[in-house]
Amino acid sequence: MSESTRILILFILVIILLMVVAFWGQSLMMKRALKAVIKTFRDNQALTPETAKTTQELGIKGRSLLQLKAFRDYKPTALRFLQGQNILQITEEGKIYLSEETLYQSGIESRIGGKK
Repeated sequence: MSESTRILILFILVIILLMVVAFWGQSLMMKRALKAVIKTFRDNQALTPETAKTTQELGIKGRSLLQLKAFRDYKPTALRFLQGQNILQITEEGKIYLSEETLYQSGIESRIGGKK
């Protein structure tokens, strides 16, 4: 095997390794964000339509274009995911609350390492 072939194989292996690490890191960050969002709703007692809160009241908001951080904030993505699964439900006033029953039925919490 020639030297250029070895270098090419090594380069391909490094690229594959970087892709695996990126996917694993993104998955880990999303799991952490899901846990944090669920905890935020529980800590703020936003668990029923009567105690629902806005995202501003909960302190969950998107990042502005001018805001620079080392890591992407996955909380807004986790919020949208949980809304899509009907775990976070929206009241007529536009406030959001955590449906513990739907969360339990979904099994998401056991997959992300939360309550069982």
